[in-house]
Amino acid sequence: MQQNQTMEHLYNISSNDAPLYAKAHDLGVMVARVAIENGSYSGNILGVNRYWDDPILTNCDSEAGNVTQSLLSNDLLSQLSRSISATIQFPVNTIFAHGLGIVASAMSKSFSFEYGSSTKPVNLYVVCAQPPSSGKSGVNEILSEPVHEAFDTINKTAATEKRKLKIKIMANKRQAKDATTKEEQYKLEEELLSLYEENDKHTIYLYAMDDATPEAVAKIALNQRGVFNIISAEADAINVILGGVYSDKKSNFGIFLKGFDAERHIVARSGQETMSGHVVGCIAVIAQDESIKTILEAGESGRGISERFLMVREDTLLGTRKFAKPVPLDKELSAAYSKMIFNIVREKKTTLKFSRDSIGLINAFRAEVETEMGDHGAYSNNMLRGFVGKADKQIMKLASILHTIDNWRDGGEKSTKITTSTIKQAIKIFKIIMSAYTSAADELGFTGDDSEYKKVEERILAYAEKGKLNITVSQLRDNIKSVKPFSGTPKLTAKLRHIILPALESFGLCITHNDKIHINPKLLGS
Repeated sequence: MQQNQTMEHLYNISSNDAPLYAKAHDLGVMVARVAIENGSYSGNILGVNRYWDDPILTNCDSEAGNVTQSLLSNDLLSQLSRSISATIQFPVNTIFAHGLGIVASAMSKSFSFEYGSSTKPVNLYVVCAQPPSSGKSGVNEILSEPVHEAFDTINKTAATEKRKLKIKIMANKRQAKDATTKEEQYKLEEELLSLYEENDKHTIYLYAMDDATPEAVAKIALNQRGVFNIISAEADAINVILGGVYSDKKSNFGIFLKGFDAERHIVARSGQETMSGHVVGCIAVIAQDESIKTILEAGESGRGISERFLMVREDTLLGTRKFAKPVPLDKELSAAYSKMIFNIVREKKTTLKFSRDSIGLINAFRAEVETEMGDHGAYSNNMLRGFVGKADKQIMKLASILHTIDNWRDGGEKSTKITTSTIKQAIKIFKIIMSAYTSAADELGFTGDDSEYKKVEERILAYAEKGKLNITVSQLRDNIKSVKPFSGTPKLTAKLRHIILPALESFGLCITHNDKIHINPKLLGS
C-alpha cells in the first residue's frame, strides 16, 4: 500500500494504475509492457498513451564507413603515399590503398602465392571514394604511370622478338614448301611449332583499361595470358564493367568473378570464336561514393561481386587545403617507386611462400571472426559472410604485395619467403578495411545493425502513420524480407523476435508479446 501511494504521488496517477507503475519500476520496463502482459491494455489510444515512454528515433545523419586508423607503416609505398598526400593535399590512407591495387596490377602477370596445395594470383580488387575536385586523377597518375611505362618497355622488347620470329616463321614455311622429302617436312614442321610456341611467349600487353565492357575485357584478357587490369580515377570504370550503363540487360560478371582467383573463363558467343583460359584481374579505382554503391548493389544480387572488393572511404581534405606554399613531390621516393615497379613487371614467374607460423596467425584471425558469421552474428548477412569468408585470401594477397614492395625495390633481396611481421601488418590493414566495409554497407543501407534497425523503424512508423498500432511478427517479416538490408538475412523471424524488436522496445517504439507487436501510439504524432 505504501509503495502504491508513493507511485501515485510520484507519477500523479490514479490508484488503479499505481500497481502497474510499481511493477514496471521494479522490472525496469515501460508501463505499457506490464499492462499488455496482464491483459489490462486497451485499444483506446487516449487511454493507453500514458503507459508509453516518449519514443527515441534513430539519428539517420550520423557518419560512418570511413577509414580513420592508419593503414601505413614505413615501407616505400607508405613513404611515397605521405609525400603525395602533402603535395596534392589528399587523404593518405586512400592513396596507400589505391597504391596497393596499382602494385598488385604490376604483380599479377608473374606473381602468385602458395595457397593450400595450389597457388593463387597476387591481385586485388580495390575501390576508394573521394568527392569531385579532390585530386583523384593526380594520385592515380603518379601511382599508375610507372606501371604503364614498365609495360611499354617490355612490350617494345616483345614486339622486336615477334618481328624476328615472324621472319623465321616465313622462312620456315618457304623451306617446307620446297622440301623434297617427308623427313625434311616433318623436321620443318616441328621447328615451325617451336617458333609459334616461342612467339606466344612474347606477349604484348594492354596494361590497363578504364572504359571497357565485360565482353571486351574478356576478349583482351584471353589474348594476353588471361591478364586484365581496370585502373581509373573515374566512377564510370566501375559502372561500365559491372553493367551500370546497361538498360534492360542482365550484367555479365563472369570475367570479374573468375579473375579474382585465376579461374578458367570460357567465352562462347553466337557468331564468334569460342575462347577459353585462366583469367587474372586487378581493379584499382579511385572515384566517388557512386563506385562503392554500384559494387554493393551488384553484391545484393548474391553473385559474389562485392565480397571480392576492398573498399576505402576517408574524410576529405576539401575545405582545409592551403595553397600558399606548395610542397613538391619527393623525387627520390618517386624514382625508387618507379624502379621497383619496373623490377616487378619484368620479373619471371615467382611463387611466394608462407611459413607455418604465418598461416597460424591467419587462422587465429579467422577463428576470431568465425563466431560472428553465425545466423545472429555481426556478419550473418550473406554479403558480409562472403566478404569476411575471404579474409585468408585477402590477407595473403596484401602480405604478398607488402613483401614484394620491400624485396623488389632496388637492392632488395627478392626473397620468396614472407615473414610473420608482414602477415601482422596485412592483418591490421584487413581489419581496418573490414570495419570500414561493414560500416559503409550499413550506412548505405545494404546490411548491418544500424541499417536493419532503421529499416524496421521506418516500417513501424509507416504502420503508425496509417493508424495501425497492432501487427504480428509474421506481418512485419513479410513486409521486409525482400528488401535491403534483409534480402540476404537467414532466419529473419528469429532475428526480429530476439534482437531487433527488443532493441526497438528499449527506445520506446514498440512492445512484442505473444507474437504480436504493439506500436507506441505516440508515434502517431512523429
